[in-house]
Amino acid sequence: MHINKPVTIAVDTGNKLIKTANTSFVAGIETISENLKVSSSNPLDTIKYNGASYSVSLRRTKWERDKTQDQTYLILTLLGIAREIAHRGLPATLDIILAIGLPPGHMREEAIVKRYKDYYLTNGGNYFFTCGGRSHNIHISDVVVCPQGFAAVMLLDESVVKLPNLYMIDIGGGTCDTVHFEYGIPDNREVSIDFGVIRMYAEIQKRLDAKYGRKISETKIDDILIRGDYEHYSPEHIDLVHEEAERHMQALIAKHVDLGLDLKAAHVVFLGGGTVLLENQIRKIAGGSVGGLTVMGDVRANARGFEMFVEAARGM
Repeated sequence: MHINKPVTIAVDTGNKLIKTANTSFVAGIETISENLKVSSSNPLDTIKYNGASYSVSLRRTKWERDKTQDQTYLILTLLGIAREIAHRGLPATLDIILAIGLPPGHMREEAIVKRYKDYYLTNGGNYFFTCGGRSHNIHISDVVVCPQGFAAVMLLDESVVKLPNLYMIDIGGGTCDTVHFEYGIPDNREVSIDFGVIRMYAEIQKRLDAKYGRKISETKIDDILIRGDYEHYSPEHIDLVHEEAERHMQALIAKHVDLGLDLKAAHVVFLGGGTVLLENQIRKIAGGSVGGLTVMGDVRANARGFEMFVEAARGM
């Protein structure tokens, strides 16, 4: 039997990463053969659902504006739910309220919101799957679609939230979504541009190949930008990666200014997986382009905000 009170679990389904309040992993899966023994340090990397087995892949799925076209993101979401259940020590038979996010501009389109709700409520929201050595029986009793950026503001100190001019810039894999607040009240100045870090990856890969004849994966780019991994790449290769990352950040700021956002007159909060990747570039470039700066270095910020958003709305 399912427990009586549904548990809120947020899954932030990015084009680069899947995030829950306490976990994150690459937004990539691959089908695996039943005869293939998969060895992984994390048993939650594999899932058996609807007669097929899948494994988390380091190669992300291709960028999709509409993530409801096939079952890829459904399986990724179930993996996220299983990981969050394991982290919290919850039972594998569970009623949940699923909190997901969309860019604020998409929230005005009722058809889009309905499409995402219907996507997860197929078959009455009942899902049976095996993950991490446990048989899960999950019932999604409701899907709450939360506005990205707006939800994450709930994690900020009130002194920042109540500022007269506040922008939240969420840098993701495929898009960069920006929302605006005045004295803690959101307005309609929302910007969503297709300028996430996936575009930056492509430029780095193209330039490194053209100039040096070298191939580089997105994971290795992450290593260079976040962890300073220089192995097997010369200083010139490393410089190119950092140069292109700075160029991407400069262009991102310029695009916001071109759209009429006066960032110098505002406090700007950067968040999202792209922010973690580009933190050094943000501090170097955006620091001189905005009135005030906060960098949220937790890729799970939106997911955590989604859960707070749902619980506040439902008085939990």
